[in-house]
Amino acid sequence: MKIFTLRRIVFILAFILFIIVVRHIYVSFFVKVKTECAKLTQFDEFVDAKALIVRNEKALSNENSFLKVTCGHNSKVAGGQCLARVYSSENELQSDNNSNSSFNFANEDINFEINRLIRKLSHQQKYDKKLDYLVNIHEKILQNDKNLKLSNSFSENKSSNSGFGKLKSDCSGFFSSCSDGFENLGLNISDDEIKSLNIRDYERLNDSVSNVFGKLVEGSKCNIICFLDKSVDLDKKRFSIKFQLNSNLIECDLVKILDSNNGGKIAVFEAEMNEFLINSRVENVKIRTQSATGVKIKRSNIHDYKGQRGVFTLERKILKFKPVKINYENDEFAICDLGGSEGGLKINDLIVIDGDHLYDEKILMS
Repeated sequence: MKIFTLRRIVFILAFILFIIVVRHIYVSFFVKVKTECAKLTQFDEFVDAKALIVRNEKALSNENSFLKVTCGHNSKVAGGQCLARVYSSENELQSDNNSNSSFNFANEDINFEINRLIRKLSHQQKYDKKLDYLVNIHEKILQNDKNLKLSNSFSENKSSNSGFGKLKSDCSGFFSSCSDGFENLGLNISDDEIKSLNIRDYERLNDSVSNVFGKLVEGSKCNIICFLDKSVDLDKKRFSIKFQLNSNLIECDLVKILDSNNGGKIAVFEAEMNEFLINSRVENVKIRTQSATGVKIKRSNIHDYKGQRGVFTLERKILKFKPVKINYENDEFAICDLGGSEGGLKINDLIVIDGDHLYDEKILMS
């Protein structure tokens, strides 16, 4: 009886061992794995914000209605440069410029000014007769009326009796034919003033200044004040900001972060002036908080193997373990650098994304 029981136990143990060996052979040689091709990816992470752009600038106005702007829209100006010529009467303006109106803009600025006036009309339901004039001029330009072209340079040999004066720039910077009435903000705005800002107050044009024909922006820097959720964490000094109406990323330096009076955060960035920033005031923006280039891999497909983090790749039915350098990772995926060495990860490598009992140099027969 005891011998019979011992034989039964040996038989059962042998059978179990046989099953384990067969399963191991099957898994090792016949179980398939799923793979995906390694592709180079540019990953960017953004946070949304409302932005208020402030500059050192001032509105340019003149009580005399008859003037002729001598600078192109968004053009650079030097200190002492003539911005506009002023006439004492419309007859003098017409005589000098062969024009039938006191509104004068360079041809390349017509579209911009028309769009600005349409925006003003939509916000304030306020009609501006300048719009009719510009549309008429635009139509004539399309008909190749060369007489409508406005020169940016004027002869200094005019007679002293010509009856016009000059408005000159008192600093170097940029001239713009647009003004929204908020030129008094300036870069010297205090932290307390920034904290109490209500960005909605600046979303519409302000017509408080009369007889404005443009503005002068001093210097080459501006500040982008971004209103953020309190949970947003900005942990570096250099950022890129993307504007809704401008496809180009603008490089900025983070100057300071303040707690707003309404419980959120306010980030103040400094940027170099460009044509878009000269006239922008309130914009929807995206702040790039993370950026990485590499191969995007799910976290579940990155393995800890013999003290290294890496992925398994399939090469001619043989599994290869390749360590990876992670440039960025979150709970879902990682952006891994391409390996420079011979055993590193490369473009078009077949990364194993599903499989059991993975180890280096494993041979797959299926």
